[in-house]
Amino acid sequence: MSRLTPEQKRVLEVFLKYFLTFHQSQVQLISDLSVDDVTIEDSAWFVLGNIGRKSLPHDTDWIWNQSKPKVTIPINSTEHIIITKLNPRKYNKSREGSIRPKYKLWDCEIVSPRFVKSTPMHFIWIEQGKQNPYDSCLNNISFSTKWVFEEDKNSFCDLNIQDFSFLKDFIEPHLALQFGWIEHCPILQ
Repeated sequence: MSRLTPEQKRVLEVFLKYFLTFHQSQVQLISDLSVDDVTIEDSAWFVLGNIGRKSLPHDTDWIWNQSKPKVTIPINSTEHIIITKLNPRKYNKSREGSIRPKYKLWDCEIVSPRFVKSTPMHFIWIEQGKQNPYDSCLNNISFSTKWVFEEDKNSFCDLNIQDFSFLKDFIEPHLALQFGWIEHCPILQ
């Protein structure tokens, strides 16, 4: 692994964190992804289908472009990933004065005997993208609920999102990360 660049090591770490919980993850078809799905920062998806610069959703003024050579990284004795870094570039038919966004998307094609070769399995991670519109409100979620106790019939208890962290094992890992219930995968420490 010493031949990997720092950013490739970062991608591998993110991939492994999600791949450890693959059996609990939802897999999306490439045709079901939207531009928002592939441009919101720190989004991660397992995707079924052929991923390429034209098949990934994009706006009309730009298209995805492979910016570095593909790199093959072994995961274990029978599996490996092929990582590709993609950035937007202006589309030939883009409007005059249109601006190319500064996104960075990583595609990890998973080569494994677990998956059918005719339908490739990928993991994509948007390292740099648009701000998640829900980020600002996730940590400010609070609930005011009425608890009924025998000794005090009118007690109120304020709850916040952290009070529900015990549910982290029952939701998608990326949601638990967004809610602040987990910081990283314990196995990778």
